[in-house]
Amino acid sequence: MVFRRISFGHIFAGALLALVLAVSATLFISTTASASVIKRFSFSEVAESAKLIFHGKAVSSRVSSDGAGSVNYTYITFEIIEIIKGDYDGDTIELGFMGGTANGYTDKVSDLKMPTIGETGIYFVESTDRRMANPLYGWDQGHYLVTNDHVQRIDTNPLLRSSAPTLDQFKSSVKDLLE
Repeated sequence: MVFRRISFGHIFAGALLALVLAVSATLFISTTASASVIKRFSFSEVAESAKLIFHGKAVSSRVSSDGAGSVNYTYITFEIIEIIKGDYDGDTIELGFMGGTANGYTDKVSDLKMPTIGETGIYFVESTDRRMANPLYGWDQGHYLVTNDHVQRIDTNPLLRSSAPTLDQFKSSVKDLLE
């Protein structure tokens, strides 16, 4: 009788190499494909599609997680100065944005710019009753800052502030669009 010695070393090495390559490719794709793709809307589309538009000030925030392994959300409370569109009862509103640090874990969504505490703005809210990554319509397209009585979208170059409409002009243009 002849016994052959069968070595599984080369089979194991090949399988291990395939596994390492598959995991590396997955990690590479998940870390490099982190940009958010948001459809661009016209100003009238944003204004008409938003369920709620308000002038307000971000006054506080809290971060919450639904439990182990779930994504953190930052809840920002706004003091409402004026409702421009929609129905909402109350002097404050809390909006949830995906991301934040809680229980030692930090979640960050690329390209998501959360309102900062103390900022005053005009906020175009897509939904007040659904949990979303960003409740503002079209993300930054529904986020306008009010600075020195002028309004500009959050992603506008600060050097262009002098050409930005005044708060009254901006509110008036939104209301005209909605009529």
